[in-house]
Amino acid sequence: MYDLRYSPNDDVTLDFRLGPSGANAPGFVWAIVDKDELISIKKTRWDLTLTKTQENQTVPKACVVMSEVADVTETILKQSATAPFLAALSNNDVLKYFKSFSITDLPPTRPTGPMNASERERHVILSFKLPSSQSEMAKTVPLVKAAFGIIDSLENGRYNIRTESVRKLKTAREELDKELLKDATEEKSKDTEDSKRAAKRRAEEERLSKLSAEQQRKAMEKEKKKALRKGTAKVRMG
Repeated sequence: MYDLRYSPNDDVTLDFRLGPSGANAPGFVWAIVDKDELISIKKTRWDLTLTKTQENQTVPKACVVMSEVADVTETILKQSATAPFLAALSNNDVLKYFKSFSITDLPPTRPTGPMNASERERHVILSFKLPSSQSEMAKTVPLVKAAFGIIDSLENGRYNIRTESVRKLKTAREELDKELLKDATEEKSKDTEDSKRAAKRRAEEERLSKLSAEQQRKAMEKEKKKALRKGTAKVRMG
């Protein structure tokens, strides 16, 4: 089952959401990226910041591989279904348009909290520059067809990752969820403190509004002196 999204712009991005059968395989983040796109893609794809970037002789020199675990790279690049994709990339007429190809079970933006396994969607994303003509667009067809071949293999569970690597990936997801939970808890605590301060400020403003002009003047003068004493104390401590 494919959920295909097409974003027409100066670039073409094809985002394929894997169906339920693909969701049974271990989750990971992996990509082939054109070197010229490395800086920009890390700004827009949070999931790819969790990977290590490496040169690989199997892909064109103009590209790098991004992977969480080395075994994932070895498994994908050696799979027969990947051969047509690599063959397409070896053609300079295709490579000049290529930007990135990624397999991921994480969203492009950092989640605000832990993600349940059921919330993690596996996506295959192909991005390339938009050719200027129909004839040039036709040159990218082999790349798209090859991407479908990789998707079919993922759906059918043909990419067998070593047991040790699966454990590493599972541990990485558990650690990530702990980090996301910590950040969410701290953010919630900060929001609670901000709400308390805002409520206290509103209550004080309401109290002052009920006082006479003279009483308000005295109260404001008292607050100024209090703030001045705090400022002096901080300077002495420093």
